[in-house]
Parts: sequence; structure tokens; C-alpha cells
Amino acid sequence: MGREKVTRRRCNLSKNKNKNLIFIGDSMLAGLEVKDSEHYVSRLSKNCISDGLIINGGVRAHDTHMASANAVRILKEFNLDQLNSVVVYGLTSNDFYENDHKNAYYNLKAKFGSIFDQKNYKPKANLNYLRVKMFVGDNFYFTKKFIIQYMKLKDSLMLDRNKDENKTAFSISELSNLNEKFKSEKCRRAISILDSTFSSNSIESKVFLFLHPMFHSFEEFKVMENCLISTAKNYDQISILPINSFMDKNSVEFDNQDLIFKKDRHYSPKGHLFISKIILPKLESALFKNN
Repeated sequence: MGREKVTRRRCNLSKNKNKNLIFIGDSMLAGLEVKDSEHYVSRLSKNCISDGLIINGGVRAHDTHMASANAVRILKEFNLDQLNSVVVYGLTSNDFYENDHKNAYYNLKAKFGSIFDQKNYKPKANLNYLRVKMFVGDNFYFTKKFIIQYMKLKDSLMLDRNKDENKTAFSISELSNLNEKFKSEKCRRAISILDSTFSSNSIESKVFLFLHPMFHSFEEFKVMENCLISTAKNYDQISILPINSFMDKNSVEFDNQDLIFKKDRHYSPKGHLFISKIILPKLESALFKNN
């Protein structure tokens, strides 16, 4: 349901570390592939990140529209003190490439409903038909991955087509500039969606954003994180937890085959342990400054 409570622990912390933490994001946060005790949110809890309520609000196929709405729902459903609650948003490529694709993950959205630009869309499709399609999609990873990569490539190459229809070829530097411009536009869009969702619902909770590590492309990760940092400066309610510097310094030591599952690229138990070690000092520092 996107609101899993993390098992409480005894930390004997001072009163300034009793913030409620609501983690939101997509399947990378949901972590359905690992045990609860192996998940990085559980590991953060065991390390006494806070003595308040900690909730894993990760849901498969969530983009920024859905994740931000889920945060609003959790805050209101649990009747949490907004000024004593912090939303920790773990972004992924979904928040860059799917925020403008209303029908991305169509089968799941048709089955469970969705939210896009703060408008609710109710379930509407035949459930038996959707179950068959979802089974096919879940068991043909290559096809699903190919479609996603195709959409990314198509969006990148078509970005400036309307501005210069006669241009048929791009140099390497031009492609690089187009790609960076594309990511910049997408990250501004993600933060704008989050801000408008919270503003329209009068949510006052502080938001900490971090980008889930992309082990396959450190350069792409760096571009996206830098854009988030730059954009967030215009929003008092939103702060970024930067982790690229750690990734850059330690990239030689990474063996991403140990940190992610080969089949679906989600984090393995070692991956969750790795994420918890990166996030812990950043989140501790941010929470201390926010008190």
C-alpha cells in the first residue's frame, strides 16, 4: 500500500532526533526483492537515524506525480505533525523520463488507478486482461528494458527537432549538450511537480531529495544530481542530499554486479547495505541542521 512501517527500535535519542521520516519513491525504494531487515531504510532505523515513526512509502512504478501524492496521503492518514515530519524522496530515472508520459506503466495504472498533475484517474480496465499483460511484462525483462531505453533515446534525440527540422546529424558534443539539456528540463519538472503537489495540499514538512545511485553511468548520475542541486536552490522547502562525491571517489572499488540483481537491476542485499552507508551521514547532518 506504499506505507510500510519500519520495525521500531530502542535508541534512547535526545528529543531533537524524534522526527518522523516518510521515505517515498518507486520500486528501488520499495525493495520487494530483499527481506525487510536487509532494506536500507530498515538499516537506517537500526542505526538510530531517528526515534520517530519511520515509513517506507516505496511503490512500484511511481513517478513524481504519484510519489508526492503518496507522501501527502501518508502524512494525512497517520495524522502526523507536519513540522515534526520529514519526507525523504529517493528519486530514480522514473522521475526524469516518465513524468511527462501519462500512460507509462499503463497496465498497473489501469488496474490500480493513478495521479497525473494532481488529477485522479480511477481504475478502468478488465482485470483478467491486465493480469495476463502484467505477467508477460514481468517475465520478459529484456522487452521491458528495451522499450524503456527506446523511449529515453527517442526523447533525447527529438528534443530540438521542431527548432531545426533540417538538421539530420549531431556531433558527439552536440549530442552531449542535448542530453544534458534534456536532463536539466526533466529535473526541473520533477521538483516543480513535488512543490506544486505539496503547496496545493498545504504540506509544510521539509523534503530531502537524493538520487538513487546509478552504477551503470556515473557521468549521467553526476549531471542529474548537479541539476537537482541547482534547481532546489529556488525552493526553501526542498534540500538535496548529495552523494556523487562519495560515488566519484570510490567508483573504482565498485562491483555493481554485487550491488544489484542481474535480472531486474534492483538493489541486492549488499546494494541496500551500500546505500544505507552512503545516506546515513548525509541524512544525519540534514536532520541536525533542520532542528
